[in-house]
Amino acid sequence: MLLSTVHFREVQWTASNGYKKAWNDWLQKLAEQRLPQETRELILEQRELAPRCQGVLAHDSDDDTNLQTWFALLDAGTHGVWLECTQEPRVPEQALSRIETVARSYRALETQAHRQPEGCFHLERGFVTIPPLGDEQVIVQFADTWLDLRLELSSRPALAVDPHGGPKARLQRALAMGLHGDRRVTLVRAGPRKVAGFEGEELILHLEEDGTEHLAWVWWCPGRAGDPCAPNLELSMHSSGQAREEKSRLWEAILESLRHLLPRSPGDLLELL
Repeated sequence: MLLSTVHFREVQWTASNGYKKAWNDWLQKLAEQRLPQETRELILEQRELAPRCQGVLAHDSDDDTNLQTWFALLDAGTHGVWLECTQEPRVPEQALSRIETVARSYRALETQAHRQPEGCFHLERGFVTIPPLGDEQVIVQFADTWLDLRLELSSRPALAVDPHGGPKARLQRALAMGLHGDRRVTLVRAGPRKVAGFEGEELILHLEEDGTEHLAWVWWCPGRAGDPCAPNLELSMHSSGQAREEKSRLWEAILESLRHLLPRSPGDLLELL
């Protein structure tokens, strides 16, 4: 788990007391956990972090490292949002501040009559009115279907000099070091490609090992260091070798569908909040 990184997910309930029941059930489950050594209480603090959002600071570790994590449940009406953030020992107040910020900026879709604002982090039933200024990752897995693929999109602050480089540089380094092992690696396509206004690099690979084929598509943008509206982006798609033409068309459609929706200036960030 990354310290001081807020993890959150939506949960749905149907009963009128869904929030109260979910919160009490979780507290009961928490009470059953083993206490780390040299600790007397599992829950260190409990408070309201935002309107309709209860939170607790508790020991959170299966071993004796004695991590302390803020857990919270936001009542969004027909559903809720679970949030958690582990404290960084050097700046323990940062975790609480971040989890409060996310909780206060969450908006449920059913309460928004106007058009959803651009530049927000969108979930299935709502959105957070804060653009992804830190590390963000979305993974979509299509299993047990003819697609049989995994799609990943990540966003992180850009570095002045990326020590890992783009996908082609990483591939060349891996091949030179023999990290591909017995796999046969064929470069299908590589070169610059502009997506959603971002200048980036595309790489498509065909891999074969023990008679089994795999396909990999990657698009990467280095971003601009110090600019929160120009992050380092990477989109990748991994799949078995079947239905290659259909998946290639899907890759093209995905790239064409990407849009740059981040605020254009710091002033826009304030308007979102």
